[in-house]
Amino acid sequence: MMRKTKLLFVCTGNRDRSPTAEGLFRNSKEYEAKSAGTHAFATQRVSQELIDWADKIFVMSELEDQHLTFLETNFNLKSKAVYDLDIPDRYERGSQELINLLASRLSRYLRQ
Repeated sequence: MMRKTKLLFVCTGNRDRSPTAEGLFRNSKEYEAKSAGTHAFATQRVSQELIDWADKIFVMSELEDQHLTFLETNFNLKSKAVYDLDIPDRYERGSQELINLLASRLSRYLRQ
């Protein structure tokens, strides 16, 4: 059996965007996904352990939320592949609009 590629999705509060992205891969045979947030109030806070676990890291919005800057400032990314999906924080968790946007942006980087 092939080893699954490990994906980490990072947003601010780990309430809407990143958990929705994680859920897209819940039943994937190819990917394993986790999500985390950058803020102190995040449901699951991003950690070095999660960074080390991931093969690919996706931040929701560098422009709006400085997620990549936060990771670069606070963690050792060890030349990890980090991708900015440029998805602003204005979607509700699990909304069809967010799911469609995530699928579209992720299709550049992953087979779905």
